[in-house]
Amino acid sequence: DINSTLQWIMSGATKYAIRTGGIAFDRNNNLWVSNSLVANTLSKKTPGGQWTGYNLESLVENVDVKELMVDYYNQVWLRLKEGGLLIMHELEHGYEALKADVNRGNTQNTSIINCMVEDLKGYIWIGTEKGIKVNYTSKKVFTNPLGQTSSIDFLTINHAGRPLLENDNVTSIAVDGADRKWIGTGSSGVFLVSADGKEKIAQFDTKNSPLNSNSITSVAINPKTGEVFILTDKGLMSYQSNATIGAGTVEEFKIVTYPNPVKQDFSGVVTIRGLTTAAHVKIIDQSGRLVYETMANGGLATWDLTNRNNGQRATMGAYTVLVSNNDGSLTGVGKIFCK
Repeated sequence: DINSTLQWIMSGATKYAIRTGGIAFDRNNNLWVSNSLVANTLSKKTPGGQWTGYNLESLVENVDVKELMVDYYNQVWLRLKEGGLLIMHELEHGYEALKADVNRGNTQNTSIINCMVEDLKGYIWIGTEKGIKVNYTSKKVFTNPLGQTSSIDFLTINHAGRPLLENDNVTSIAVDGADRKWIGTGSSGVFLVSADGKEKIAQFDTKNSPLNSNSITSVAINPKTGEVFILTDKGLMSYQSNATIGAGTVEEFKIVTYPNPVKQDFSGVVTIRGLTTAAHVKIIDQSGRLVYETMANGGLATWDLTNRNNGQRATMGAYTVLVSNNDGSLTGVGKIFCK
C-alpha cells in the first residue's frame, strides 16, 4: 500500500491482509491485479510503473475475487467467490463496470461459476456446476445494458442432443493451439472437445489412462509445446497433446520433425511442429509420390508412418515434408529419414 494502490483488509484499526485473487496482463502490457474485500477492487500498473485503483463498490460491496481475466478488447472479467461476474473497461476519461448474468440466454440455471477462459476466436467459456456456457459477443458487453447488468447472452452447447457436460461440475477449461477445449471436472476426469464444443474427441479418467484421480482441480497448457498439465486432488500430471500454437511470424515458422531419423522398431508417431495455424502438410517419398496428407492442429501435425495408398508402414528412405499456409504465401520444406 506504500508504492501501489493495493489496499489492506482492516480488522478494526489493525491491518489484516492484502488479498489478491488474480493477476493478468492486457494487450498494452498493463498489469491488472484484483484486490478483495476493499474499496479498490481493481488496480492497474502501467509498463512505466504508474498505479491506478478502481472502485467497483457501486455494483457489489465487499467483493471477494477468485479469478481475473483480461479479454481481447482489454475488458477485465472478475469471477467472484459468491458466483457472480463483474466486467470492467476503461474509457477515455474514467471507466465503467457491469454485472454479467450467466443464466441469461439459456435455460440451464446455475449459481456457481468455477472458471472462465477466452478462446482463440474471442469467445468466453464459463465452467459451472452444471456444465458449460459460452458468450459469443464479448465485444458488446457494454452495449444496451439492463441497468447495472450487461445484456449479453451465455449460451449452452448441445452435444449428442443435450447441453455439453450438463451433469458435470466443470472445474477448469484450457484452450490449446487448435482452439480445442480441455475440460476438467469434479468427478469425471478430463474431456477434450472440438473448438466449437460439439464433438467429444477424448475423455481421460482413472480407468482408461494413468490419471491418478477423476477429481480435477486445474488444467493448463504450454502453448508452444502442447504439453497439458493436469492438477488433481492427488497431485500434478502431464500429457503430451498433438496441438500447439501456430507460428505467427516468418521467424517463428521453423519446421522441426522428431524423432528423426526414425528407427524401424519405433512404434509411435512422427511429430512435425513449428507450423503456421492449420497448415497443409504433405509427405512425399523419394519417387515424388504422395504418401500422407493432413492439416496441422494449431502449429503441430503428426504422421503415423503409414502410406495412405496401401496402409503399409513407410519403408526405409528419405521423405520430404511440404508445408504451406492457407493462401500459399508461406511455405516450407522438411525431411524425415526412416532407417
